[in-house]
Amino acid sequence: MNKKLIIFDFDGVLINSEKNMQLTWDKTIKNFKEYNINFREYKDNIGLPFNKILENLSIKKKDFKQITNYYKKNSLYYQNKIKLFKGVKPLIKKLKKKYKIALFTSKDNYRTKFLIKKFDLKFDFIVAGNDVKKGKPHPEGLKKIMKKLNFRRNSIFYIGDTTYDYYCSKKVKIKYIHVNWGIEKIKKYKDIIFVKNIKQLTKLLL
Repeated sequence: MNKKLIIFDFDGVLINSEKNMQLTWDKTIKNFKEYNINFREYKDNIGLPFNKILENLSIKKKDFKQITNYYKKNSLYYQNKIKLFKGVKPLIKKLKKKYKIALFTSKDNYRTKFLIKKFDLKFDFIVAGNDVKKGKPHPEGLKKIMKKLNFRRNSIFYIGDTTYDYYCSKKVKIKYIHVNWGIEKIKKYKDIIFVKNIKQLTKLLL
């Protein structure tokens, strides 16, 4: 068996959570009437830690905690809008039999564990947004996984859907696979492997 470590991002790669995010963000902004920020502006920042998103959207720091708590609560309220992408569960099961698999997401620990349990996904190690001091594009989360599972860089793949995921992988010099069904369609770089669908990703990894 070839020793490989496959690290996944969560939103936009394994789960389709865009509708959940849109409903949650729209309700949040409606509640905080001082701000008028549409979902398109929010979407441009998906992949970053939530506080960084708020900062980029010019939300006042004094409102961070209230907005964060309100967003998290309503994200769980709309959790039925989150779906696994077709083919994800069989892929995870097959990979688990052959390799080590991990998850690195900007989503907070509570919601990450809630969704993993809901969809019955199994990982060898998980790093969520509040498990690190520095979120994406800083590679702290990837470093934690690499240290815990102890793999050589040339045996590690990180699978993401934003430029923030790409920059993370580049900083720790591991292979990056970009999925084109996720949040962001980025330009083709020479050091990126692009996949169009789960079937293509399965063929590539297995």
